Amino acid sequence: MTGRAVPVRGTTIILRAAMLALAAVAGFTFLGCGTGAGVRDASNSEPEDGSENLLRNGSFEVAVMPPEWIFVADDGVDAAGLRYISSTSHIHREQGDAAEGTYALFFRGIGPATLASRRLAYDGGTLILEGFITAEELESIVTGSGGVIELAGFAASGEWVESHPAVSASGSFPWRRFRFRGRFGPEVTEVELRLRSMPAARGIFGVDGLVLREEQDE
Repeated sequence: MTGRAVPVRGTTIILRAAMLALAAVAGFTFLGCGTGAGVRDASNSEPEDGSENLLRNGSFEVAVMPPEWIFVADDGVDAAGLRYISSTSHIHREQGDAAEGTYALFFRGIGPATLASRRLAYDGGTLILEGFITAEELESIVTGSGGVIELAGFAASGEWVESHPAVSASGSFPWRRFRFRGRFGPEVTEVELRLRSMPAARGIFGVDGLVLREEQDE
């Protein structure tokens, strides 16, 4: 994929020209993305057009736990139950400072850490991912961006095929809304949304109000 996830650094939004063009690598087609500063007054994270949100508990208003959300160990093996990835990398559901509703999810401490959604059936359509992110003194000396949200695609056999970032964050900025559109190739039959604190990341990465839907071409 020659297009990049939209990077959010400090209060500046950087959109590359290549991100706005169609690009295809390893079967994934990048269709566009963008960000804005608006905060939506809602608590159920349902698409505004009435279509189905494939994610359950995308606003983290109830406890973050399997099977809807699963903590993933560094080696890619699902962690058992709810537990921290390591002693220095923590994922918290917190009340108060949310983009919408009452609760939001925050990565605090030193990465890496990954929270993955349940596997979602994929029918070859266009995936549209929307939500809110925030950051405070967020950085990684290894990857640059301290926080990333990505989509992972899997074959019918359950084998991982490919992953692509939707949005990345570093620096400090208040809640900002993002929107990403893309499509996997025909070999992908399931997708998984991954929220990630990157290796050696420091600072705070917040996520809220996630909506993922699939549109079929008419």
